[in-house]
Amino acid sequence: MGARHPNVATVSLNLAGTYLAQNRRTAAVPHYERALGIFEQVLSPEHSYVTTTVDTLALLYREHGRATDLERLYQRSLVIAQGTLGMRHPRALALLHKLVGIYQVQGRFAAAEPLARQILATLEQELGPTHASTGLAVSRLAGIYQAQGRYREAELMYQRALRPDSLRRPSERGHADLIEPVLRHSGLRPASFTSCPICS
Repeated sequence: MGARHPNVATVSLNLAGTYLAQNRRTAAVPHYERALGIFEQVLSPEHSYVTTTVDTLALLYREHGRATDLERLYQRSLVIAQGTLGMRHPRALALLHKLVGIYQVQGRFAAAEPLARQILATLEQELGPTHASTGLAVSRLAGIYQAQGRYREAELMYQRALRPDSLRRPSERGHADLIEPVLRHSGLRPASFTSCPICS
């Protein structure tokens, strides 16, 4: 069994979970990183092992103030997701959404704006301009404009988001399936991985 074998990733995750259970969070990080490096090579970016490991690592990076590592993690995951699944896939949109959030917290609104525009354009095409989820994306872009002092642009976007036809709830299950991963917030819930996701 080589160093990049999926079973190595499984053992690494179990060891990381053991460290978390003991509140040894710093010790857990390299094992999550090792597991993610393997999973990214052998699993789809939307596989639960990949998404859970990315989100857990992200929360650990936040806890330790590792902002640069957090940004790089999401950027790398985004490149993989877009290359494998396509730019319009829910996982790619979810990662864009997370990057926008990072940039907003850091006050990097010029970096956040093109990503927020990309999310909005995709939702407009996939769900339509009057879908409630599109309205949320409009409101977020308005907030970015406001933070940059671009008040007229922010006003117009907020007005658009408040239009009655922009407040409709999703009426088709397919719409909910598309947007749910974008707006879902992940918690730190380390799982026990008892079998190899490739070999089982």
